[in-house]
Amino acid sequence: MHLSLIALNARYLLLHREVEPDWSGGWRLGDLCRYYEVELTTAHDAASDARAAAEMAVSIAARHARIAGTRPDDLHRAQVAWYAEQKRELQAYYDRQGHDEQVSLEWPLETKRRR
Repeated sequence: MHLSLIALNARYLLLHREVEPDWSGGWRLGDLCRYYEVELTTAHDAASDARAAAEMAVSIAARHARIAGTRPDDLHRAQVAWYAEQKRELQAYYDRQGHDEQVSLEWPLETKRRR
């Protein structure tokens, strides 16, 4: 698995959310590392966090044949779609709550300026 395919967001790992839709544990990197039995040596250190995210992706693939059997380019396209779906759900939540928030569906990089 290529590091460039790992989608670590401040709130969740896209792969994790896809394979564990009913997850009720914590969403912090440390919580997910414990679940996937990955060592997080120094939280909030960029190199340590990136290594943990990469190892987590490997662990996810080891547990879920659907992920392991997906070609890297197809996995990237799937992550783009999963991200957009998750953000549409967040936008619907904000709309129901009456929040004046506009959620970007762009991933992995936003190209439009935020308000």
